Formats: sequence, structure tokens, C-alpha cells
Amino acid sequence: MTLLSSSSLPLLRSLARSLKVLPVITRLFSEFQGKHHRYFQDGTGIYRSTSGHGDQEIVEVFNADWEEGYGFIQRVRLSPNETLLAALVKRDHCEGTRCLLIPLNVAGNQKKAPLALDNVLSFAHRRDFVVYVFSGFISPTLVYKQPLFFVEVSRSRDQKLITINCSSKTSSEVWCVPSKSPLSVPVLIQCRQPGLLYYVEHSENVLFILANTGPNQEYQLLKAYLASPSMAYWVPAFRADPGTVIKDMELLQDHCVFTVKDSQCGLQIQSLTAHEPFQLHTLQLPAWACDLSPEHGRTVDSESFRFLLSSPVHPPVGYVYSAREQALSKSEENELISLPEFNTTRLQAASQTCYLNIMSCIFDLIVRGGGERGLAWHRAGSVLQKRKGLEDLAACIQTLHQSRVSRPALSALMACSAGAVLAGALCNHYPQLIKALVLQAPFLDVLDTMQDSSLPLTVEERGEWGDPLLGEHRDYIASYCPCHNIRPQLYPSMLITAYSEDQRVPLSGVVKYVDRLKKALQTHLAPDGDNASPIPAVILDIQPGGDHFGPEEFHLALNESARQLAFLYSELGLNLDKNQRRWKKSQKH
Repeated sequence: MTLLSSSSLPLLRSLARSLKVLPVITRLFSEFQGKHHRYFQDGTGIYRSTSGHGDQEIVEVFNADWEEGYGFIQRVRLSPNETLLAALVKRDHCEGTRCLLIPLNVAGNQKKAPLALDNVLSFAHRRDFVVYVFSGFISPTLVYKQPLFFVEVSRSRDQKLITINCSSKTSSEVWCVPSKSPLSVPVLIQCRQPGLLYYVEHSENVLFILANTGPNQEYQLLKAYLASPSMAYWVPAFRADPGTVIKDMELLQDHCVFTVKDSQCGLQIQSLTAHEPFQLHTLQLPAWACDLSPEHGRTVDSESFRFLLSSPVHPPVGYVYSAREQALSKSEENELISLPEFNTTRLQAASQTCYLNIMSCIFDLIVRGGGERGLAWHRAGSVLQKRKGLEDLAACIQTLHQSRVSRPALSALMACSAGAVLAGALCNHYPQLIKALVLQAPFLDVLDTMQDSSLPLTVEERGEWGDPLLGEHRDYIASYCPCHNIRPQLYPSMLITAYSEDQRVPLSGVVKYVDRLKKALQTHLAPDGDNASPIPAVILDIQPGGDHFGPEEFHLALNESARQLAFLYSELGLNLDKNQRRWKKSQKH
């Protein structure tokens, strides 16, 4: 659906066809280890082979193709003795999920029909034939319910506890159930307190608790005995050095492995022995890495931490960290990926507290309100501090221009979901800073959405945006809301992709924004207005289905990326043929 287009649409279609054939590097393959077999997952199928060395026969044990349409595997959990495999499958074009329970015959390869549970959001094995599920729609056996918070079921690292995590943006509460006591009542670890966030792991009757009780309300590690789990008995065990923040923790057999970001947003791994005497080892990860994603599915006695490192210009690369040997290596199945034309460096914008991760011509803007630099960084741009994120975003782009890395005519911004709030606000207040904007499933009507408590996520998101039922919060939201601050002026060109059945961002808010933007541009470009500037293209691309993060099917995702790149090539005046010749030349060498 195009509400305001331009004569460049035929060119966009041609560019999209060209960009689809450009090289694409992707990682769709993962593996995990069972008691008797090694399992492989490629996104739509799960396969297994006998553990050991040498060539092994690979057998398919599950395929996500079901009767209502094609599905994609989001989560896989294997029971302790490898008798049951549970897979969470998502249908394309919607957020509906199904949990499929597949009986496994360890001795042979005979398949049995899986048991299907619809609308399951989270699950964990309690033991081989007992599975906990959490669903927002069905409850075969209701164990726990909290309508105002997000509830997730998981299993502890040693598989001896099932944890029920009930959290919001600003607080959390964890309950646990022993895996060997199927009918026992969940036990509360620590009751909810305003501002307290914590996560629980377990090993040898000791709870390892990652909680925001450190300096400046950042995360630190605490320990408590399972018999006395409440906060009064939490004992501090580790906190990050000043200037660094803990992003995540992985509990191994004898070590706690922390993912840490330093003051310049560089990634580190810090390994702490799980028991006294405590010893800490710090390892700096490659400078190009901007994101670390853990790979789960390890064996119970593993002392290795597997993860993926990536950046906006570098595809995911698998690594293995051995806590016992304090050594980092690339995964055996990982192919050597070298991108010599790209490099990563970091700049700090001088006028505001924000950072730029610079990847050749791609820039990752880290502004207050995000989670990149810890909880204090996030709080500094939340609720009544949201406009600071806008100030930081403008300062980042201005720093690029002042450094002559780019200029407004060659600057474009891409954002999705809630990231569109700052991007849309930037276009209202600083439209001259960028030439083009690409938005995906954008949240643009903050004020009206947050006033409608019947919409999904509205109540849960008040900790992020504020409660517009409070006068101070309402006025503040109204001061930056993209949809309510549109004015007659020249805006950047925009490509906005929305999904007709998106349950997180109502389509009505996106359409309202585009309609108001069209009227503002028409007023500005009226006969008595300023016609010296070229007319910007504003394209609303409404896709079918309820995807919020875009299609998961590879070719559909590739088509969407091609459309976005074609739009940017057109609006920024880039020469596609020249870049294609350059790439072909580099492949010959």
C-alpha cells in the first residue's frame, strides 16, 4: 500500500531485483549435545547422529512443516535422559506458536506422532515425562498466573530446578520447583520489590543470583543456600570493575562466566570460579565484535561456553571459551570468515553522553535509554528522561558530519519497533540531519497507544514510557511522540514497513502517522510554500500477517532487505553498478 510515492518506484523495483542476487552470508545452523546423540538444527528441521568421532549417519527426527503452513523452530529442549524432545515452532506471518513433544527412541529411529500444544510461549522439562508449559491462552494444569507481568519457565543449569520467572521492566520475582518433586508447590525465592531485578541459577544446593543490587543499581553476583533463598541471606560474590557492566551470566560446572562491556563498549569475558578460593580471569574479545549471543544445549558437565560474535558488517562467528583452560577458540564447524574491506572503531560524541560504533559506512548509535551500557544507562533515557535519547541521537549524527565521515545528503537511519520513537522524533526536530529513513514495524503513536490499556503490552510498558494517566507523564510523552509533533516542513524520504496483524504495534497508529505526514508535506510544498527542495518519497509497505520482527523464512527476509537496500540506494544516489563491479573484482582476487 503506497500512500505517498514518487516517480522512482520503477527504479526501486529494478534495484531490489539486483540486490537480491548480491552475496549473502547467513548462519542458520546450530547443534546441541544429548546423552546418546548429537543434534543438529537448521531452522526448519532437527537431525541427530550418534555421538563419537568419524562419519555418522544423520537421521531426521523432526520437521517443522505442519498442516496449517510452514513453521520455524524457535526453541528446542531435550529431556535429561533423551527420551523426549520439545520444540517451540512459530508459523510464518504471525506470532502464533505451537509446542510439539516428540518421543525419542534411543535404540532405534522409529518415529511417533508428536503431541501438539498450541499458543505455548515458554516451556521446560521437569523430568523425562513431565513438561511445564506457559501459555497466555490455555492452561492444561495451571501452576502460576500473573496477568500484569511476563512469565517464563526455564530449567537451572544443573537441571535440578524448574524456575518460574515473573518479570516486568522494573521488577522481577522468581519461584522454583524441584525437578524430582512433580507435585510440589512452587517456592518463592524473593518477593517482588520496586526496582529489584534478579535472575537465579543453581548448583550443589547453592543459588547463584544475578541482581541489580550493585553500585548504581547495576548487576552483581550473589549467593545463597536453597534452604534460605530470600534476599536477607544473599551474600555478594562478584561485581564488575568501575566503568564496566555485566550483561549476562552463564553457569558452568565449576565457573561463572560473565559477558561484560567496558567503558568503550568493548566486549569481555570474565570467568570466576564458582567456589572458594575465588579466582577471576578476564579475556578481551575481538575488537570488531558488537554483539554476543550464547549457544545453549551443552552437556551437563560442560566447562565450555559456546557463543556467537557478530557486528552489523560481520556475520556471526562461533567461538568456544574453555573456563578450565582459560582459552578462546573458534568452533570446529565454523568456516573462516574474512571481510578485509570492513573494520570497526568507536568514537564518543563530544556534545552528549553517547557512543558511535563505526562500521565502515554503517553506524551503530548507542544512546541513553538503550541497554548497551548497563541498567543506569537505560534508566538515564527512560520515562521522564526519554528526550535525552533524542539529544544523544542528534549528537551522534552531528559528530559524524563534523568528523567528515558523512554528510546529511549521504546519511540514512534505520530503526525498528520502539527504536522508531527516537527516529521519528529526530525527523520532527532535526529533519535536516538525514536524507532517508527506513522503519520496520515502527512504534510511532506513543501517546494514544499508552492511553489504551486494552492494547497488548501497554500496561507492561509503562515502566519504559511512563503512564499518560498521570498529567506530568502525559505532557512529557506528548512533547516527543512522533505522531503528535508532525509539522509542515521538509522531511527525509521514508520507507515504512508494517504488518497487517501485528499485535505489538497497532497498524492504525502507523497509518495515522503516514497520513499526518502526507498532509504536513502537502502543506509545506503548497504553491505558496518552498518548492526549491526535491519532493521526498514516503512509502508505506503493508505486508500480510502478524510478524513484528519481520519474516523468518529466509527468502522472504531477503526480499524485505532487498527492498530496503534498493530504497536507500535510490534516495542516497548510490551507484549500484559501480559497487557490483567492485565486488566482482574483489572475488577474483
